[in-house]
Amino acid sequence: MKEVEIQFDIGGSKKRPPMPVSHPFFGGLSIWAYSLICRIDKANNMIQELYFVPPSALSEEVHEKYKKLKLQLDTYIGTINFKDWVSTLGDMSETDAVQLKLAVPILRKMEEEVAVAKPGKDGAPSKQAAAVRTDSGRLRSNFNVPLLKVMHEVNYWNKIQTIGLVNMPHAIVRLLTENEQLRKLREQVMTVVRLYNNI
Repeated sequence: MKEVEIQFDIGGSKKRPPMPVSHPFFGGLSIWAYSLICRIDKANNMIQELYFVPPSALSEEVHEKYKKLKLQLDTYIGTINFKDWVSTLGDMSETDAVQLKLAVPILRKMEEEVAVAKPGKDGAPSKQAAAVRTDSGRLRSNFNVPLLKVMHEVNYWNKIQTIGLVNMPHAIVRLLTENEQLRKLREQVMTVVRLYNNI
């Protein structure tokens, strides 16, 4: 694992590479690592096409380093990063648990009042009376937030699975088949929520 981490040194410090905000934590990192594999594959193929260059000890060394780096990246995606993601799933890797999280009302009416106090000069709450924002009567979407995060990750892991580097749990594969239907349902629910709350 240490050799794999060395490949991700950025500016002399070991940290997560910069990812677009839209990319999920684990799936986005795997797609990034796979893009590195594509880059070194392309470079290796170009070198292999130089048939007119006589073989040398340096070319063999370069090919060995290429194979070692590719193996490290494959191991990182398929073993280390994937296992880290699966460990965060908890009971969501079971079909029954996923169905329970889906079997909830999709709309919820809020019935709370939120006190909003302006901070004073020193950062402490102001002595002035706090304003009360009443959210009572408004609607909100009631989709399970952890499940939404998993569904976002699944889209990226599905791309990795088509390459053959990982095998997703059965419950997650089943969720993937319902992903488009659930996405449309969420959009329709949010349309209702926005229209109702504006009224």
